Amino acid sequence: LMAVRPQHVLVTDGEHRAALAAVRSLGAAGHRVTVVASRAPCIGTVSRFAAAHATTPAPMRDPSAFASAVWAH
Repeated sequence: LMAVRPQHVLVTDGEHRAALAAVRSLGAAGHRVTVVASRAPCIGTVSRFAAAHATTPAPMRDPSAFASAVWAH
């Protein structure tokens, strides 16, 4: 297997359980994880691997504002 250099990873939809699983898996692999969600608090931030988190506009309501908020992270 090839070694992967640790990256800073952004996980969206932090309010879903699948996001929590992604945060845990990526963090356990050594990556720094930021979680974004359209509401706070969210389940994705309860992991010890969530290094940072932010609340963004809902992507289905305001795609442009969501994209701008994600780009800022």
